[in-house]
Amino acid sequence: MYARVLFTLHPGVGSPLEPLEFDGQTVTLGDNTRMDLSKQLKVVIHGWGGSSLQGGQVQPSPLPESYASTYSTAGLDYTVVGVHWVPVNGWETVTETDTGDVANTLALLIYALARLRHRKQL
Repeated sequence: MYARVLFTLHPGVGSPLEPLEFDGQTVTLGDNTRMDLSKQLKVVIHGWGGSSLQGGQVQPSPLPESYASTYSTAGLDYTVVGVHWVPVNGWETVTETDTGDVANTLALLIYALARLRHRKQL
């Protein structure tokens, strides 16, 4: 693993931020999740240095919450997944491997969400 990745879930209009855990294969949502797998999904990833570490934990960027709020204000009910990441060795030494690791982790999450949606439709 070359980057630490944290995902946040903004389920849509009127719904509070929810935890979204992902271990590389399985998505775990809260017991009372308001995520609607039939809604359009928007993914928001911050740019260089957008997240930080505090006590070894990735601290979320405000960017995804800002997008979710803007969509809501415009009357657009989307599910927004925030991608927050920090290179394992810090921002001073970021490499293609770090960013590729984030992209691969996100691709696996989207695949897992698609599988989850397919199972719910059966």
